[in-house]
This record gives sequence, structure tokens and C-alpha cells, in this order.
Amino acid sequence: MRDKIERYATNELDINMLTTAYSAGFNSKSSFNKYFKEMTGLTPTLYFKMLSPK
Repeated sequence: MRDKIERYATNELDINMLTTAYSAGFNSKSSFNKYFKEMTGLTPTLYFKMLSPK
């Protein structure tokens, strides 16, 4: 599951977090956010901001 999230997050920065969550197989934004923070130590918003070119 983590590989899917990382692949979608790094290869498709233009899609939003909810699309990423559904694409990775989650049924809700809250379950995705909880799992994401457990795996990375960061919220999805902070993680995506860190990856985005400035």
C-alpha cells in the first residue's frame, strides 16, 4: 500500500490528495490521512508541499 501512495504522490503531483487516496484503495480521506501520517510521520498536506517544486 505504501508503495502505491509514494508512486502516486511523486509521479503525479498535480492530482489532489483525495484522488491519491482513492487511487491507492482508500474509501475515505480520513482513513488515508491517518494511515499516511502513521507511515511517514507527516500529514499528506505537508508531505506534498515538501515534494512540490517552489
